[in-house]
Order: sequence, then structure tokens, then C-alpha cells
Amino acid sequence: MKSRLIRPALTALVSGAIIAGGAVYASPALAEEPSTPATVTESESAEPSESASVEPSDSASPVPSAPTSVEPSVEPSGSASVEPSVPVPSDSVSSSPTPSQSPVKDTKGPTKANFKLNYSSIWLGQVVTFTQTAADLADPTDATSKLSRVINWGDGTTSPLAASTTTVRKTYTKKGSFKVVVTVKDPAGNALVTPAKTVAVTTATGTVTLSKKNLYQGELFTVTTKTIPAGATHFRIDWSDGWPSVHKAKKGAAIRGHVIYQWKWDAVQKRYVPVNGSKVTGKRIIKVSWYNAKGYSVNQNVGTVSLAKDSWKPTLTITKPSPANKASSWRTIKGTATDKGAGVRFVYMTVLRVTADGKTYCLNGKKQWKRYYSGADQERLCLRSSVALWTKVVKGKWSVKVPAGSKKNQGVLAYAWAWDDAENFRSKTREAWLTRN
Repeated sequence: MKSRLIRPALTALVSGAIIAGGAVYASPALAEEPSTPATVTESESAEPSESASVEPSDSASPVPSAPTSVEPSVEPSGSASVEPSVPVPSDSVSSSPTPSQSPVKDTKGPTKANFKLNYSSIWLGQVVTFTQTAADLADPTDATSKLSRVINWGDGTTSPLAASTTTVRKTYTKKGSFKVVVTVKDPAGNALVTPAKTVAVTTATGTVTLSKKNLYQGELFTVTTKTIPAGATHFRIDWSDGWPSVHKAKKGAAIRGHVIYQWKWDAVQKRYVPVNGSKVTGKRIIKVSWYNAKGYSVNQNVGTVSLAKDSWKPTLTITKPSPANKASSWRTIKGTATDKGAGVRFVYMTVLRVTADGKTYCLNGKKQWKRYYSGADQERLCLRSSVALWTKVVKGKWSVKVPAGSKKNQGVLAYAWAWDDAENFRSKTREAWLTRN
């Protein structure tokens, strides 16, 4: 007998019951009150010590008083049967596998995918803005952040959208009528294609002419509008030199300009600065862009100018007053200015005078005498182009009227300078000591 079965057998023996074939037989003395069988717990099935092991001898076996078995008067209950607790090896148990439950397939796709376009008609070069927020999307089973979105702009281009993207800007590169749709998919692949919104793209064109096409560097020419697109409020001229200019859009607008240097915008200085010191030459395309409330159109080519190099300085003279020593002769100062190349438009000048006691004055652009004490003062008050006195050149001649101030016993000096339109420079001076008023 295995040791783990000794304790149950011994317990049955002591209580006067012998287990045989699953039936319980009790001696007559114990039949009236069958003893309660011992309950075998998991801990009692452990290996007992040697002192607890009892091997029954022949004398230890009880001998019944009668050779025949006596049926007990009381039918034992099922609890009187003590079955030893024998663990069944796990590999001997054949259990039926529980069938796995297949996930429910998501067949309900997105139900809403609204979007907006700010314009339904634009000019080429203007921008359409697409807007779609989380509130514009809906799906019965998935969060809107898990939906994939792709815009089809109708011109053969698409824009996949990140979950956080709410606006996209689009510039069309060709004219036509384009149907914009959005395809929205959930993770299961269910898709919703929105109804289309149409964008009509047209070309803004006007009629613009150039007064000259063969020019010297810096030579003036005129851009004139003959017709303008419907709805245009302004137009921008691209002079081909990096420095555009903006003007009101109206029929017959005549804008004068020139091309001499290549410019660029300096964000630090907040102004246009030359790319280098070299003057541009050769063929230059002049363009115009039209503007309305939706923005600027693409540029429209209006003509090509050819720039030739201008290396001539202007000629400049100051006519000698007569008589030169008389103060009243200097009340009008005049001269000539001509140019072989691009032309000269203005003559800048000042008049300097010194009194008998050494006080010095210069004449500014407002025809005011300003006292100065140094060369820096003179430049700041009277010589800079922004403050200097200037006069137009008409048919090669110029003149300036000088206010009262010059008197007998004073020195006087007229200083004139000119740039031609190609920025070639020339200056002249004329002076005298006044001995008469």
C-alpha cells in the first residue's frame, strides 16, 4: 500500500468500518451509531512520518462474532464513504478547448466630413483656404483623431492631412474648374467621400504698354495701363530689379520708372539695398500683377526692355553773374545740365556765404539760411539730398532764386551738383567777394 493511502485506511479501521468495493459494512455493535468518517484534507494527504505508519498483523484484525454479515439497519449516507483525495495528473485530463470569440467587424464608417473653402472663384496666383475641424467629422465607432483624411484638389494633386491639421492653403497653377473632395477613412478601412465643392480659376489680364524698349541704364520709361481686369483695385509692377511698386488700378495710369541696380529687401535695415555695386544691363522682362480682395494674381508679362551701359558723366555749368562782385547779381543763380546717355533731371545746389566777421551760412532746400560751424554741420543742414535745394532741368537749363542775405563785404560761393539717371556724377562751383550791394 502506498504511504499516502495509509491514513484513510487506518481511520476507517478505528471507526469499525471496513471499506470494500465501495460499500460500507459495520459491526453490529457500531451499526446503531456509525461514527462520522474522518475528512481528509489536502494537508493530510502529505507523506506521514514512520511512526504514523501501522502495518496491521493477523491478530490485529477484528474477528466477527458470526460468520454471516449483518446488514446495518441504517442505510449509511453518501458522506460515510471516504474516498481518498488523489490528485489527477494534469496531462491525464482531457478538457475541451473553449472556442475563441471573433471580434465584431466594424462596418460602420464615417458619417460626416464637412469642410469649407473660403473662395469658389479666384485668379491664378491667389490662394484658396480649406478648413475642417474635429466638429466637422463624425464616426459611430472611432474617435475623430483616428480618422485619416485626404484632400483631392481636382487638378491631379492631393493633400494628406494629419489629425491636428485644420487648415490648408492651396494655389492652383492652371486655370479651369476644379472639384474639391475629401476622402475620410476609419481604421477598418470604411470610407466616406464628401460632396464636391467647385473652385473656378481664371486668369487676370489687362492691357499694359511700355513707352520705350531700348534704354540706357537708369533711363526713364513709362508703364501705362490701357485696360484692367474687372474687380482689380491695385496693380504691382515688377521692374525686373527686385524692387516692385504698387499703384491704384485705373485705366490710363502712367507710371514712370527705371532699371539700374538689382535690389533685395533687408529685414534688419527694413529697406531695399543693392545686391552688389554693379549696374544691370541686357534684356529685362517687365511684369504686372493685379490685386483684389482675394490677393494678387500671377504676374503678367507686359514687355521686355533692353538696357545699354551708360558710362558718360553729365555736363554741368554755373553761369557767371554779371557783375560778379555785386550782391544783387547773385539773387538768381542759373546754369546748364545735359547728358549723353540716360539723361539728367535735376540739379542740386546750395549757396554758401561768409560775413566780414567770419560767420558762415548755407542755403537749404526750404531756401533758408542756416548758420554752420563745421563741415559736418554744413553737410547735415544743406548738402544732403534730402535737405538740399534742387531744381528741375528744362531743355538743358536750370535756375534758382536766392533769398536776401548776401551783402557787401561778404564772400559768396554757389555749389551745384548733378547725377544723371545712370547715377554718373558731376559738380561745379563759382565764387566771388562782394564789394557792392
